[in-house]
Amino acid sequence: YQRRVHGDRLIRIIEFAMDCTQAFSTHGFSILLLSSLAFILSGFASKAISALIVGATSASLMFICAYFSTTSKLAGQAGRVLAFVLMVLFAFRGCVAFAAPGKLYLSLILFALSMSSLLCFSATRTRVD
Repeated sequence: YQRRVHGDRLIRIIEFAMDCTQAFSTHGFSILLLSSLAFILSGFASKAISALIVGATSASLMFICAYFSTTSKLAGQAGRVLAFVLMVLFAFRGCVAFAAPGKLYLSLILFALSMSSLLCFSATRTRVD
């Protein structure tokens, strides 16, 4: 019986180790870092400023969800939906950039952003209680 109790406790600790606030904030910082890296690797091209704009907007939305998820379950749900939508968008843009010649660095960064969004989506759990 004691092993069962400790096993269940360990599972609960692992399941709730990363709450919504921490996951959303970490994901926001990774978006900022990787979008800045994309801008730097592009050689500070004027067309690449959209990477900074999209990255800053996505990160700010994640930070807003992280802030409000401490008080509202709806913000936690919205953050999970946003992480899923960003995962799909980053993966699609990564496939498009992979087809363009000379844009391999951009497709790798977009796929890293997509995986970061997937981790954020799968690491957060919303409590029903």
